[in-house]
Amino acid sequence: MPPHTCRRRPFAVAVLLACGALHQARGQANRRPLSSADVEDIAKLEMLEDRRQFDSTELARILAAPHPELRRRAAISIARINDKRGTALLRSRALDADTAVAASVVFAVGQLRDTLAVAFLDSLLSDSRTPPTMATEAAAGLGKIRSVPARMALERYLARAAANERTTETIGEALLAVGRVTQRGDIRPIVKWSTSPDEELRWRAAWSLFRPRDPAAVATLITLGSDQSALVRSWAVRGLARPQADSVGLGPKAEALLIAAARDIDRRVRTEALRALGTYSDSLVVNALLAGLRSADSWISVSASEGMARVKAPATITSLVLTATGAPSCTIRLAAMQALFAFSMPDAVQGAIGALHHPSPYCRLTALQALARDTTDIPARAIGRAAVDAFLQDRLLALRSQAWLSHWTILDSELDATARRTARRIDVLSPDHVQRAASLRAMVQWADTTDLPLLLDLYARAVKDTAGGVASSSVAVIAAIQR
Repeated sequence: MPPHTCRRRPFAVAVLLACGALHQARGQANRRPLSSADVEDIAKLEMLEDRRQFDSTELARILAAPHPELRRRAAISIARINDKRGTALLRSRALDADTAVAASVVFAVGQLRDTLAVAFLDSLLSDSRTPPTMATEAAAGLGKIRSVPARMALERYLARAAANERTTETIGEALLAVGRVTQRGDIRPIVKWSTSPDEELRWRAAWSLFRPRDPAAVATLITLGSDQSALVRSWAVRGLARPQADSVGLGPKAEALLIAAARDIDRRVRTEALRALGTYSDSLVVNALLAGLRSADSWISVSASEGMARVKAPATITSLVLTATGAPSCTIRLAAMQALFAFSMPDAVQGAIGALHHPSPYCRLTALQALARDTTDIPARAIGRAAVDAFLQDRLLALRSQAWLSHWTILDSELDATARRTARRIDVLSPDHVQRAASLRAMVQWADTTDLPLLLDLYARAVKDTAGGVASSSVAVIAAIQR
């Protein structure tokens, strides 16, 4: 059983007993086994957790139980119930002599995210006599609270800490915690660890520097972008977006590093570099994105498509259309299609129609929904409408079935309610479950209680046939009728 399994919610007494046995195996064999009364108390804690019920009497009783495993579990339950009154209950007793129990109490205090607990967690983190497990939980707790005082406490710790066997884990957790506090502050305590010989500390420093998008961190991130560790490089290049780099006069240097990183041997670095390049716009960037779009690796090609959506360069349109209409992967087709919708609507319509020919039902349905949503406001609306109409005709759909496109209801407005319902009932019984799902979604606009038997039957058949799109669409219409 993994070491942290016991901190997750168990679902059976067998798991509870196994967790207790695991703790006994860690040098605690002298503990008495759990009695039947102890198991009943654990079950009671589980019940309180499931109900999110803060019963201070029961929680306080079990928190003071003779068996340390009960005390540990009571602390975890208080954290899971997530009631701010739990902070006072946890602090009402001195920290347990059993470090596993004490660490669980510190974890629970942090999990409650009470800003009044910052001083308590800071005192544990700053005391060199605090056991490492408790200090690590204190650092994590400050990161969960995410206030300016919490960040300052983490900065003080990182500024004076020295890495050794006792402190390395706590330093690593403190670096992650300070990165979770999105308010900007003094980055020098983080930069200190960017040159650590320990890769684990360097990548955490890179992650913490990029998170607040602080221009002051760009110079250090550029240095880390050439780190020997691919993991460090991947987090460093992610923080080199143009707005931050330009604000400190390092835009050209950051861009050059990103273009080189787009050819890195590690796919994580290439992916993050392409995402960051999307914030730049010159011809070298466009060429790098086009090269990424041609990659057979979906991580790379999808990231390149997303970058093109931000760059909005006319030179990328042809490649995006070819990808949306001919790529074998549904994911890549949809990414290219969405990129075109960002800046070239007629070409996006062409790409969406190409995606409609993909064998994947999800791909076809997503393309249909995009056409319905995004082609109504284009200046040359007739271009998109004519293309979609031609496609629907090619698919041998009757003119009435075009009305499920939620923004195109002209034909339906010319039909009376009875004729409309009759036409839609034919559509929702189509053998093509993509057409069924789309037609069902259009029913939201006009369906009433007389349609419920049909909808319930369609839902039952869709669940049986694992047609998820039809099932979810049926539920949406039923919910609309109930509202």
